[in-house]
Amino acid sequence: MPSHEPVHDDGAGNHAPADDAQDTESMTSSLCELHVATKDAGNADLRSRLEPHSGRVVTIVFVVAAAISSVLMLAACCPVPWYTPVAGGSSLTLWRDASNTKWTNTDCSRRAQMFQAMEAFAIASCVSSVAALVAGVLQLVGGGHLGVTVGLGVFTTAMELVTWALCVNQFHVYNCPGKGGLDPSVGCMLALTACCVMLFATVGVPCYLYAFPARREVHECKCSRRGLATSLLLLAGMALTVAGSASAMWAKDEVGITTRVTLWRIEFVYLSDGERNSASFESVWCSLLLRYFRVGQAFAIVSGALLFVTFLLSINALYVAGLREVCVLTAAASWVTLLACWAVMVGVHRTTFCGDSDLERSAFQDYHIAHGLEMSIAAWCILVPAMILLLLK
Repeated sequence: MPSHEPVHDDGAGNHAPADDAQDTESMTSSLCELHVATKDAGNADLRSRLEPHSGRVVTIVFVVAAAISSVLMLAACCPVPWYTPVAGGSSLTLWRDASNTKWTNTDCSRRAQMFQAMEAFAIASCVSSVAALVAGVLQLVGGGHLGVTVGLGVFTTAMELVTWALCVNQFHVYNCPGKGGLDPSVGCMLALTACCVMLFATVGVPCYLYAFPARREVHECKCSRRGLATSLLLLAGMALTVAGSASAMWAKDEVGITTRVTLWRIEFVYLSDGERNSASFESVWCSLLLRYFRVGQAFAIVSGALLFVTFLLSINALYVAGLREVCVLTAAASWVTLLACWAVMVGVHRTTFCGDSDLERSAFQDYHIAHGLEMSIAAWCILVPAMILLLLK
């Protein structure tokens, strides 16, 4: 049999296989140690100025900034003055003009539309800043997700920036003729400060995290694709519900004028000059038809609130298994309330509720479906696949 004894090098060119293997193993071990040492040295240099748990400190800064932003926007939504007339007089708030009249009933339609848009974006800023605060707290205790936290921060900053942009537009484009100029007041400053604070926190967190690629949480995704798809569907449904409830449900085109009926008021658009006027339901319709629209308003508000709660729960359900059942229940409740909302709007189309004297103003036979009702029905359809994804194991 051939011998397997190791052959040693005698200095004349005869090499021993055992010695070669030992040399290779020694060289590999040295290279591994050098690689580890180099990697550790690189990390030490990269993080040389960082204190222990510095990522936690940055997250705490984000949470504090989100809390400050939400407090400032809530204060701005209170009846504090947003503008003061240059010529003097009473201040204008987010909800009422100088004569203490709601913007829906004011005689300056363009300014009223911009203030109503400011109201919507200010409310969205309050809600999203609270959501960013919750996401930051969950990130702080190890139950959140970095992408969700930063995403809500970006969304909050955008909403507050749009609010401020609408505020600035009041000085240039949408001042009403003969109404005089306006100067900014407390509300505008609160909105601008909230936007700056949230922008600082939102930019700071990703800049810190992505400046140090060794951080595992940047590269590891804790969420499943199906869970993220569910959250995106719920977000789309919520956006369509909110936008649809603020848009026209029914519209009627006539010579020189277009009448639009929303859940909250009636709008008249004069095609010749683009001027818009609005009227409240109380001044136009009888009490029976008014009650139907009040029911639609209630269901729209409830469905929007439930969808927002469902969206937040769907994010948390990615990490906490027990929340998925609650998320399914809230999604089903929002689906039912949204169905009731647009069903009420469809039900009034061919029904006359008021007497003969009010027939022209209470019958909707000549009206056609508008974007608001289309978006509500689309949101209701989107909730179906979202609930199916939530029910899947």
